[in-house]
Amino acid sequence: MKSLAYEGIAEHTMKKSRFIGYAIHIKNEEEALAYIDKIKKLHPQARHHVSAYRISQEILERYDDDNEPKSTAGLPILTSIQQGGVDCVCIVVVRYFGGILLGKGGLVKAYTLAAQLALDQGKLVDWESVDLLEVEFDYSQQGTLDFQLDQAKFQVEERTYLEKVTYKVLVEEKRRPALEDLLQNFTSGQVDIRTISQGVAPILGEKILLDKMEER
Repeated sequence: MKSLAYEGIAEHTMKKSRFIGYAIHIKNEEEALAYIDKIKKLHPQARHHVSAYRISQEILERYDDDNEPKSTAGLPILTSIQQGGVDCVCIVVVRYFGGILLGKGGLVKAYTLAAQLALDQGKLVDWESVDLLEVEFDYSQQGTLDFQLDQAKFQVEERTYLEKVTYKVLVEEKRRPALEDLLQNFTSGQVDIRTISQGVAPILGEKILLDKMEER
């Protein structure tokens, strides 16, 4: 799925009204509602706190115009989410009224822009199924495995040196068979592989973001 790697925050001004967009990856509706509440508390003096969120695996899409004219605020935000192919995301756009009415067309443009800017700041990336593995092997195999893991661009998160060498390796689920084949082939089967956890995580460039991993 496509979602955000980070929280995105962006701001623009239109005819003296200030629009601040906030966008974040969410797992469920509870997280979306909590995020909306958080932004409202962050901006208690704002005239409007317009929101939209989408969680397609729950077939759930919601928006709230927060007293802006119907379909001029929340719906444009949701449309930006849909057209961007973004999943598991919540966007809140805060408006500080500048004293000049924007009209329906102006409101649609302003809220759409704020949503798109926030999404851009949050870095839209692929979220993939991933496995965190513990790999244990003899010291004599370390040099070869270090070279082979680096060449194949497998991500070693942690190295521990005790009686044997232990690596924690984070790998996309679809690449796990290739990793296991590599480990078996270059150790002549003298390797222990254990699953620590499984989940989904964002892929930024070629790097899996472990700190964003959501276990399942």
